[in-house]
Amino acid sequence: ILANVGDSAIFDFSHERLELLSTPDVEGDAGPGLPGLPRARITRALGGRAEFTDVELNVCVRPRSGSQRVLLCTDGLTDYVPVTKIGDILRGAEGSEAVAALLGAVFDAGAPDNMTVQLIETVDA
Repeated sequence: ILANVGDSAIFDFSHERLELLSTPDVEGDAGPGLPGLPRARITRALGGRAEFTDVELNVCVRPRSGSQRVLLCTDGLTDYVPVTKIGDILRGAEGSEAVAALLGAVFDAGAPDNMTVQLIETVDA
């Protein structure tokens, strides 16, 4: 079970293919297209307000099949690194090496935004 809110992304990387699982909470065009995902205004987010507000989550229920890699990341990655390059990096590295390569790609792009990258790798027992 995966859940997201806002413009952070959840990707499944299995069978050498990168697939977006999350639902971005965005609408309309807020500027030029970005390398990773379309740019738009955020319609839902956690935090950023002084008062507590209820937020409806985007939920994806997906059966796990064998070994799997799930990438959780903020738009600090997807705004500056094309999704095709993210897939290439995940094809060429695993674990902390893959995360370091993703962060390196963001730094190489000169990204001014903050970023979070988490790679969850599961194996069949």
